Amino acid sequence: MTRREQAQVVRVAAADLAATRIHPQHIASDDEHRFRRSDGKPSYLTSYTKGLRHSASDGLIEDPKHFQQFVRAIDSGEPRDFRDTPLGNARPHTGTPFVWRSKAANQPRFGDEPVGVRGWESQGAGRTFDLEGPDAQAVTMPPVPSLGSDELTAEMAEVYVQALLRDMPFTAFAMGVGSSHRRQKVQDCIDALNELAWFEGGAVDDNSIEAQARRRTQLVLQTAFRGITFGDDVGPYISQFLLAGNGGINKYDNIHAHRIYTPLLSACCRM
Repeated sequence: MTRREQAQVVRVAAADLAATRIHPQHIASDDEHRFRRSDGKPSYLTSYTKGLRHSASDGLIEDPKHFQQFVRAIDSGEPRDFRDTPLGNARPHTGTPFVWRSKAANQPRFGDEPVGVRGWESQGAGRTFDLEGPDAQAVTMPPVPSLGSDELTAEMAEVYVQALLRDMPFTAFAMGVGSSHRRQKVQDCIDALNELAWFEGGAVDDNSIEAQARRRTQLVLQTAFRGITFGDDVGPYISQFLLAGNGGINKYDNIHAHRIYTPLLSACCRM
């Protein structure tokens, strides 16, 4: 068998394996239709509506049909359906001229008017077929917790707390290590989270196995916000851009990054 024939056999076998996998059902929360406008039409306030026309008075999309057209385009993958979806106008209804932060966007090009809208990028990416790994629609994730639920409230609060503590080394999470100021700041944040219903045994949106697996207990200093990857027990949480260049050939990039970023890391952690 030639190399060409072997390649065909391997690829066909991989395609057959992918085709026999069970494709999970995609489940969404009911938030898309639960929140309504005063006229009874769905508001889609919890859905992705960026790029559509929004009202300056309440921040909601002007016409629910625009979102429905967007969904139809995503389902069909037809470029025409995306073109038929109205994009948001960059000129607000207040009558005040809109000025882009980008100077280039404000400049007319080839005799045209300045940029009035900005289209989507890769809006049909979910419809493409990739030759590597499982098909994009062969995997799924649990539905997002409903707006107003204990779980979503806790998730949002955790994000804010992690932002407050992103420059804090994990040594400050261990009692008896580090300055008292650092330890107290971490303890205050964890105490605030533990007062939320989700960390006190709050209810989940449904009784599925997946939902029950997400149940959380009270946070403690020794385990809060730790991950499972290398270095997650060291910290601090900080932008990975500050660590760019690590692990280069002959460790040159690592030394270079250490020389540049160590003072920055020290400054960020000095609280």
